[in-house]
Amino acid sequence: TPNRRRVVAYLRVSTDRQAEEGLGLDVQADAIKAWAKASDIRVVDTFADEGVSGSNGLAPREALRAAFNVIKARKADGLVVYRLDRLARDLIVQETLLAEVRRLGGEVFSTSAAEAGYLTDDPDDPSRKLIRQVLGAVAEYERSMIALRLRSGRKRKAKDGGYA
Repeated sequence: TPNRRRVVAYLRVSTDRQAEEGLGLDVQADAIKAWAKASDIRVVDTFADEGVSGSNGLAPREALRAAFNVIKARKADGLVVYRLDRLARDLIVQETLLAEVRRLGGEVFSTSAAEAGYLTDDPDDPSRKLIRQVLGAVAEYERSMIALRLRSGRKRKAKDGGYA
């Protein structure tokens, strides 16, 4: 179809452990492929950042910058992610990246049906933005708790004489 929407897919894992826990790049790619088929949207390219934290902005994420360049060049109408936390695990970073995609003339999509309803801001429904930001804050909190558990575990291991 000539007027079929086009998107670039963005995948991200921050650690090897994520791949083991079922959030690997292949799981994200498969979900995006199924979402695109069901939505009649064409994925024109896929970009992946491996081993990059979701709290980082655009600068250290080469693949995300490349995806943004495709949107800027008007070769895609937007960006699709498996879930919004793959785009960002920090609320300020999330909102900044969403605003940047919009500034470039694109739209952000998620394969999560629950997230789809609040990715686009609506001046007549400010609750959309609130829900997205609350969930972004929860993702940021989860990231902080994971970091705390890792630090605590390393301290405990070092205290017990193990390699930390």
